[in-house]
Amino acid sequence: MVEDINRNPEVWERLFPKSERRQLAEGFVEKVSLLQGIEKVAVMEVGSGLERQQRLFVFSKGSLGIPDPDELDDVQKVFLEVCPDKATQKLLGYTPVITESLFQEDREGSHDIRDKEVTVLWSKPQEQAVGAGSSL
Repeated sequence: MVEDINRNPEVWERLFPKSERRQLAEGFVEKVSLLQGIEKVAVMEVGSGLERQQRLFVFSKGSLGIPDPDELDDVQKVFLEVCPDKATQKLLGYTPVITESLFQEDREGSHDIRDKEVTVLWSKPQEQAVGAGSSL
């Protein structure tokens, strides 16, 4: 299901002003959103000065608080499909796979990223826990 991808072009243009990088990011998000165990994809500014860039983060369901090896492999395959050569890989940049709990721990423990804005580009549609018309 990809209906929850943020399709607002102004958001994408603000986060990824260079069209080639924006197209890579859009393709990556669209493909990774189809993977089993992936919960959301977000972007956050990292670094400073000339090294500053928007980094994609892939959030996995994981187990025991860490991403499953299969999730890591699947995301890596998508990354290599979207970015088949070194130039495009460098342009899109490192895309870590992390669980929500690990991400929150890292943010809380680092004053560099604690207050950084995180923009969700895609999130897994919330499935109804209880069937329509049922009550708890």
